[in-house]
Amino acid sequence: MNKLLTLIAVAIILPISVFATEGPYKVKDLDISAGLGIGTYESGDISIPPIGISVEYGFHELFSVGGYLGYLRMGEDFFSLGDKMEWSYSHTIVAARGSMHFNKWLTPIHKLDGLDIYTGVMIGFDFQSVNLDYDGPSNPYINDYDDTDMDLLFSVHAGAKYMFNENWGAFAELGYGIAYLTVGLNYKM
Repeated sequence: MNKLLTLIAVAIILPISVFATEGPYKVKDLDISAGLGIGTYESGDISIPPIGISVEYGFHELFSVGGYLGYLRMGEDFFSLGDKMEWSYSHTIVAARGSMHFNKWLTPIHKLDGLDIYTGVMIGFDFQSVNLDYDGPSNPYINDYDDTDMDLLFSVHAGAKYMFNENWGAFAELGYGIAYLTVGLNYKM
């Protein structure tokens, strides 16, 4: 039994120690993250899944600033009283964001090389576009519909990045962006 536990411990620790880097967040680093969103507040058939891209520059040992771009497209074909209708919705977020990195405050017991834990805020614009196409005989009660709206967006986020080597890593981030949870890859320059 002890041999099995030792083997399991080595199997877990060895990959972490081989792939981990020292100090994942550094001043003057440029982090580029791209991920897919999980869990949106929209309903319908997703034609383009929630995609989030962020770029942040480390200007202080605790803080980074940058930008965010998110996009989602949904649509659905349906029939109403025998007439075909097509509904589509697109959602785009363009924002500035800043993050605070907590690794400096983690004790060595809790610190894992390659792990960057952060939280931050985002402010920007939230663009929505809705389109309804009616493909049937002329009907005075049903018309094509197009509308575009823009709202001011204020959001918070919390996440973690784990760097596999000096340049590549993975991240998971919770917050109100294009989705509630975004997971993906991170590239550090």
